[in-house]
Amino acid sequence: MAGNTRLRTLLQTLPPLKTYLTAQSLQTFTVFPRLPLELRSRIWRLVAFDSRVIKLVPYNLPTNPRVEGQSKHPSMLHASRESRREGMQHYRKCLQKCCDIRTHSQNVPCGKPRNIIYVNFKVDRFRYGIYDRYVANDGKMAFDWKVVQWGGYNFQIKDMVRIKRLEIELYCSKFPQPLEAFRNLKHLRDNVKFEECTFLVKRWNGLNEAGNASFEDSYRTADFYSCMFNSFDLIFKHYQEHRGLDFAVRVQLRSKGEWRDLPPGPSVLPTSSKETLNRVSARIEKGDGEKIREKAGENFE
Repeated sequence: MAGNTRLRTLLQTLPPLKTYLTAQSLQTFTVFPRLPLELRSRIWRLVAFDSRVIKLVPYNLPTNPRVEGQSKHPSMLHASRESRREGMQHYRKCLQKCCDIRTHSQNVPCGKPRNIIYVNFKVDRFRYGIYDRYVANDGKMAFDWKVVQWGGYNFQIKDMVRIKRLEIELYCSKFPQPLEAFRNLKHLRDNVKFEECTFLVKRWNGLNEAGNASFEDSYRTADFYSCMFNSFDLIFKHYQEHRGLDFAVRVQLRSKGEWRDLPPGPSVLPTSSKETLNRVSARIEKGDGEKIREKAGENFE
């Protein structure tokens, strides 16, 4: 007992320890080089599997579809020799094709590949969308998809066949047209074996963005959800008739600066797609549309 009392007295004389970490103290980690090699390798692997968005651009658009904002080189490939050595085990060097702005024809071969980009095909997402959003055309330009022949994208065919995750960006003035977008990617779907396809639905008001008109906010009506899910139901039927839907399909809405699943939950797998669509449609018909909209997010951009 006497020993415990003396130890307690000595501990009380010591200054208190700071057991919390502030945000400022986490900006640097100077002891990283002294960590065991195995632990450093695991950390670099986590960095390499941080998913990025890779823009997939067709070259037969009427305007020059310059790939702006394309992230070419992951930062870990330039941090140190060790990080680059670990990163090159997961990243593949790809060459983007340059666009011939004189013709914009898919019958004319594109120029020699010269833009290098590193891709981790296991996690990186290839996003296909409309890059000409002239507001005067409203929905017409938003849905002015063109059938792109196989090989008419900004990546070589040998790299295209390695795509695992595809994102289709839909800019909607009133109602989305995912079936039209899905059909126009026929050559890509027939030659690439996806693991996941995600439809990104983002509101696009056309003239309303310029302040010249006023459109009804379709995101707050049950008709919008009914039209959307009926369209995706047609996608399942269309693809199963031709090849069989062998990849997961997700639908996400832009809400409060983030992409959120609609309906909230996991990916819509082929085996349960019909059941999921029927369940959501039934809830809308019963008047539960407001609850569904609240879960999906109210402030759509």
